[in-house]
Amino acid sequence: MKILLYLLIFLISVSSILADEFETLRKNQRNFNSIQLIYQDGVPHTDKTGNILMEYDKEKSFFTIAAWGVPLHGEQLGETYDWQLLKDAGFNTVWPYPIYPIDKQIEAFEKFDMQGIILHPINDEDLLKTIGNSHILGNCFKDEPIGLVGSYYEDNTPKSDKIFKDYLDYKAHAQEINPNLKIFVNDCTWNTEPATSWWVKWNTAGDIQCQDAYPITLDEEGATRTLAHNNIDLPNSVAWATAINKEQKPVWLIVGPFSQVDNYGGGSCFRWPTPNQLRSCVYAGIEHGATGIIYFIWDSFISREGRVIGMSPNPKVKMAEADKYVVAKPQDLVNSKAMWETTKQINKELKELAPYILSKTVKEKTYSVKIEGKFISPNGLRCLLKQDGEGGYILFATNIDAAWLQAEFTFEKEFLLAETMFEDGKILGKADKVFKADFDPFETHIIHIR
Repeated sequence: MKILLYLLIFLISVSSILADEFETLRKNQRNFNSIQLIYQDGVPHTDKTGNILMEYDKEKSFFTIAAWGVPLHGEQLGETYDWQLLKDAGFNTVWPYPIYPIDKQIEAFEKFDMQGIILHPINDEDLLKTIGNSHILGNCFKDEPIGLVGSYYEDNTPKSDKIFKDYLDYKAHAQEINPNLKIFVNDCTWNTEPATSWWVKWNTAGDIQCQDAYPITLDEEGATRTLAHNNIDLPNSVAWATAINKEQKPVWLIVGPFSQVDNYGGGSCFRWPTPNQLRSCVYAGIEHGATGIIYFIWDSFISREGRVIGMSPNPKVKMAEADKYVVAKPQDLVNSKAMWETTKQINKELKELAPYILSKTVKEKTYSVKIEGKFISPNGLRCLLKQDGEGGYILFATNIDAAWLQAEFTFEKEFLLAETMFEDGKILGKADKVFKADFDPFETHIIHIR
């Protein structure tokens, strides 16, 4: 009996030690995983017409900042849409909803000197019109094809098999007509079983990898507490997209300044992000491999018909055809405008940061990070370090959790100054190797280290 008692006491003691050691290892792993080491040999991105580059070129490199599903410029259904608003807000690319003739889309791309993405297959006559056009960035064959998994035709032939073959056939045929046209699909983050193998197939077959990730939801667990949220894990899905293409294809991320009306308790009950959450979605994506950012969606009859209220500089309670489209509540109007202003600020930052984002990542041993705080995800801070071209660095650091964190960054060599960008130059350290930075929930800091 005593032997059993001694053994029990010993096991309890050992398990306590193991628990302490496990917690230490867990914290160390979080700190290690904070540092992202992608793109050390080159960053896959495009020029304005989709040609893929691996090295940053001041004259050619293009960082896509796009609006998805937009109506054409002009008056439609009693509403007027002005693409100049998009351009003034820092968008350089438009992705029109596929209800307009290709001629009209190209005419609008050229009029506003913006790059264009055409959604859905293009017929042969229109493919000829894309040849040599300096405003065509790419052609998206289908939106979210992963949703076909598990659906069948009447003859029991899997729909996913048929559509994937159609995709490959279309891509080969279209590129016979216009070899320079980049063709791809936009998918979502459903990369868990039973969709895993199909997700890999769809997301490696195109010239560009593109996916949307909307982690800001309201579900049975309440409001979102991390971007690494259930099956909508934005950081990991972008990282996987980068990895499965062996860091050789551009990766575009679609983020969501929108709210989905109703659908309470549904599987995808999307809600407005806060400004910090939207900014963290963009920068967490970049830290894991995104080389282009696309926003869903500019508020219009297109979004409202889908029971979605999008961002707008001048949001409306209802569209002209009120009986057909969903109506916005007063707080939706506040959020819609806030999302527009947030997007405008982020776009301004991305334009300035593009040369660094599209340049090689600094090698592994340049710095380390130690994080304190209550984690929600396995690792709450994500960091990426780039050279600034003058012997210093640009550090991207994002808190992906709804938690307060403090990070201590230690560099191998002494720096002169560490200060934040886009925050009135808050100084974090001088003539030292170490500085600390506090992170509010979902906060991003861009830090210039001279």
